[in-house]
Amino acid sequence: MKMLAIALALLAQVETTPPPPAAPREPHLPKPAEKMLSNGLRVIVVQKPGVPIVATRLLIKTGAEADPANLAGLADMTASLLTKGTKTRSAVQIARGVEALGATLESAGAWDNSFVSLDVMSSNLPKALGYVADIVRNPVFANDEIERLRAQNLDALQVAMHQPRALAGFVATRIARTTGLTTRCSFSAAISRRPKHLLLRSRTLVRGRKELPRLPHRRHRLRRRRTESLSSICRRRGRRRYSLRDRV
Repeated sequence: MKMLAIALALLAQVETTPPPPAAPREPHLPKPAEKMLSNGLRVIVVQKPGVPIVATRLLIKTGAEADPANLAGLADMTASLLTKGTKTRSAVQIARGVEALGATLESAGAWDNSFVSLDVMSSNLPKALGYVADIVRNPVFANDEIERLRAQNLDALQVAMHQPRALAGFVATRIARTTGLTTRCSFSAAISRRPKHLLLRSRTLVRGRKELPRLPHRRHRLRRRRTESLSSICRRRGRRRYSLRDRV
């Protein structure tokens, strides 16, 4: 009972003013060390004492932006195939060897770069770097691995075509490319020059208002309001002028 009374008393205390802010703390960022090797490779190292883990990334300054117009996805597939077999190891041997070291080895392509990343305990770093050197210098790009990855990418694309978020990314990327924007620029300027009633639904990019399938009453009403165009909302509300807030 005594403990219950104490708990009730603590709950009864109401904080009337927020606590004062804490004193500012100076950030202590480690200083990177940089060195240029004889082969022209630029190496940047940032040390963090007390953590026996090494996270490395090998960057190549070529990515999807260099893909030919008729070979979209070439850079990403090329980078992804690096871990799928070399002249001395198969994909299974690479996977088992990296797993035995307690490491993770990945390769992929981005818009303006391709990379190979490695996370491993510092004690196993020399052995793990041997795998990195092998997949970068001796990839074989076996036909069966190419077809397997191609099928996986096509399957992932079919799934993405049913996801509104992925469709929005596809449209934004197309707008950025057609208007000369890069990935570091905002899409707002490009979108503002497009028709105001561009809406995404399922796999189709439509203009204006589109009929929706029959749904339960409440869900149908909510979804229909979200997909109405600005002009439809204003006509329903009897307004001539409107803003983007009317769509909420």
